[in-house]
Amino acid sequence: MQELAGFLAHLAFLLSIVLSGYEERAAAAGYFSGLGICYAPYTDGGQCKPQQEIDADFAKLKKYQTIRIYGVDCNQVKMVLNTAKKNNSKVFAGIFNLKNFDGDLKSLISQAKDSWSNVAAINIGNELVNRGLNSPDQVADAVKKARDILRGAGYQGPVVTVDTSGMLIKYPKLCHASDFCAANAHAFFSSQTKAQDAGKFARNEADAVSKAAGGKFTVITESGWPSSGQPNGVAVPSPQNQNAAIESLKNSFKDRDGQLFLFSAFDDKWKQDFDGSFGGEKFWGIEE
Repeated sequence: MQELAGFLAHLAFLLSIVLSGYEERAAAAGYFSGLGICYAPYTDGGQCKPQQEIDADFAKLKKYQTIRIYGVDCNQVKMVLNTAKKNNSKVFAGIFNLKNFDGDLKSLISQAKDSWSNVAAINIGNELVNRGLNSPDQVADAVKKARDILRGAGYQGPVVTVDTSGMLIKYPKLCHASDFCAANAHAFFSSQTKAQDAGKFARNEADAVSKAAGGKFTVITESGWPSSGQPNGVAVPSPQNQNAAIESLKNSFKDRDGQLFLFSAFDDKWKQDFDGSFGGEKFWGIEE
């Protein structure tokens, strides 16, 4: 009888762990639904798009449930939220870096304060550790500070920092500071991965990030493939390979609702190539 009681107690303990993980996954998954897309509201020359051009862009993005944007300049948070409300979609907003942390966060709050119900999540910085702009401690502290300020402004949703899957694995404190792990994972930058395996790559990266963070839920906040540029090993940019990569990503995340943001909505002709971009920085756009 004592052995049975011990067995049942152990079974109950294991079940509690499983249910806890399920509840965390379910709660985090509830932040997003369907497929997300990344969007930058700039013209080919790098100027701010007016509201009517953003409206026209969003008319082509109605199949995406959440739109991820990166900054607060150009009044973009307010304009994107204006359009998102019309389209019944959500916005994953953020501040791009910590150079003007206080001012940018104040601007985000000012632009979004009347539309918190349409803000699905907020990120504090994009790949700051990967780009060598800030230390993991600095980013983690900024996320915690931002969360406190946002709560005081009436926003109750998740606050995260976004970095590459590699940096999140190396520095899990970035995940621990966030309400979920937010990972950019591009198979194209893995020279051993072909376009048709992009989905498998991103899914494996998500699992590795979660494992490094003690089982914390992970969302892939960027993943895509360029349509033009130079090859990176077996990763070859082309329109055909981009289509193959996007289909692979969609298929690999069919059973992970709300856990994938494709990169990106349109070609970003305003961007500049850098060492390691393989001449493809302008050509990640999926929609015409």
